[in-house]
Amino acid sequence: MKTLGPILALGLASCTHGGQGAQRTSSPPKGPFIGPLPDIEVQSLDGQTARLRELTKGKVAVIDMWATWCTSCRDVTARATELAKSESPEKLVVIGVDEGEEVKEVRAYLSGPGSAYPIYVDTAYDLANEIGSESVPTILIVGRDGKVRGVTHKLDAKAVHLVGELLAEEDSPPAPAPPASQ
Repeated sequence: MKTLGPILALGLASCTHGGQGAQRTSSPPKGPFIGPLPDIEVQSLDGQTARLRELTKGKVAVIDMWATWCTSCRDVTARATELAKSESPEKLVVIGVDEGEEVKEVRAYLSGPGSAYPIYVDTAYDLANEIGSESVPTILIVGRDGKVRGVTHKLDAKAVHLVGELLAEEDSPPAPAPPASQ
């Protein structure tokens, strides 16, 4: 595993969902969302649809929920780019999911140099609604088993450490089976 140590983040503020279009519809959960990654449909910048679970299947995943109008999201994006470059895409997938904006808006925003990781759009806030998120940036850290293991609003040292632990689990040989009872 490559080192994840240099990828540290400063404390970041989060922005409340405030774009145009669909709005949050669910009540936030009582605690951070932990459970299976919601199986929502997202749209790529070229208009193709994909299922979030399929994009992350069998890999450790960092899902960066963001919006073009969110200034705090830019810092997370920079750190997510470093993270995406730190490990092979066969082991770690970093995915950006823009919340609540149209594909053409996101494509125009990203008209400069391309992103180091794939960007998808969730125009209806389906992911935010499923996990009870009311602000961006929101980062989901997903194990290769498809379960969300962490939710945060910054890609800080603690979040990067969790990603490292999940990658180490993947690299570890399976534990030996317990001896059979006689």
